[in-house]
Amino acid sequence: MSKIEIIKTGITKLNVDCIVNAANSELLAGGGVCGAIFTEAGMKELQNACNTIGGCQTGSAVITPGFHLKARYIIHAVGPVWNGGCFGEKELLYNCYHSAMKLAQENHCHTIAFPLISSGIYGYPKREAWEVALKSVHAFLEEHPDYSLDVTFAVLSDDMFQMGNEILNRQTEERKTEIIILNGSPRQGNSVTAIHALKKGINEQYDVEIIDTYKLNIAPCKACGTCECQKGCIDTDDTNPLVDKLVNADIIIFATPVYWWGITAQMKMVIDKCYCKGLLLKEKKIGVIATGGSPVTNEQYALIKGQFDCISNYLNWDFLFYEPIYASKKDDLAKDENEIQKLIKLGKTL
Repeated sequence: MSKIEIIKTGITKLNVDCIVNAANSELLAGGGVCGAIFTEAGMKELQNACNTIGGCQTGSAVITPGFHLKARYIIHAVGPVWNGGCFGEKELLYNCYHSAMKLAQENHCHTIAFPLISSGIYGYPKREAWEVALKSVHAFLEEHPDYSLDVTFAVLSDDMFQMGNEILNRQTEERKTEIIILNGSPRQGNSVTAIHALKKGINEQYDVEIIDTYKLNIAPCKACGTCECQKGCIDTDDTNPLVDKLVNADIIIFATPVYWWGITAQMKMVIDKCYCKGLLLKEKKIGVIATGGSPVTNEQYALIKGQFDCISNYLNWDFLFYEPIYASKKDDLAKDENEIQKLIKLGKTL
């Protein structure tokens, strides 16, 4: 898994696959970090390589060999000059990091080191520069989960180190994937066993909350139309707090026993009341676990999947999985090691 860290050191000393130079658009040797990189890489060789490229637009990046550095490559990323923030500086700086990481990936680099681009003589406010840099890096890593790329930010002052780590920790916490598992079973049986097996496989860095629907105080939908599918419910029960959690979740797992050829009444009530903010629940990722006392080839399992297919089509949900489970007696699933391992493996895919 890729990681992000901030350390207090000179960037040219790092033993990484590539380092990033806060370059100017002419790719000329400059002062500060840029000057140090040119000096230690070999001024003549690096400048000749840059001259061959000819230049680089703001928000973009180019790559050269690392020459005498420990790093195999130098990626030259051109950040924006700060002009008050009204001239696209944020977007250009964001693209700067994204372009550099894309080049690193294309050149099979798995470790990369950045300075805080544009925060020196280009005048970008340091706190804002950290916010943009870390958002861009987080986003790139999330877009490429199967590619390992460890990211280091090298800074020289205690203030920059502390500020960067404060923002990194906050953004990391904010970006955690939130998974809500709705338990539709009113008893501690096979559905609960399935939920805990699935949860065991889920990455520990994710926030997972299990909500027992049978414990909720939720009144039936009155079909009053007041909510307009987005304003929330007029009922003063658990509807709005629950639906707000679902709106904020990244993934929702519906786990229900098969009752009389369908989902439980508790689960159906929750789904009905989700209408109050239905427009805000679009494009969610969902999964469904259905445990029943008859073979999974029986029609009730298909009926349950069909219901969730209809909801998914309407709300444009990404239907990640449907897992039907046959467990005829209350504790059968707990004894089925193959099914338990299957659920743990399924959790690892989330």
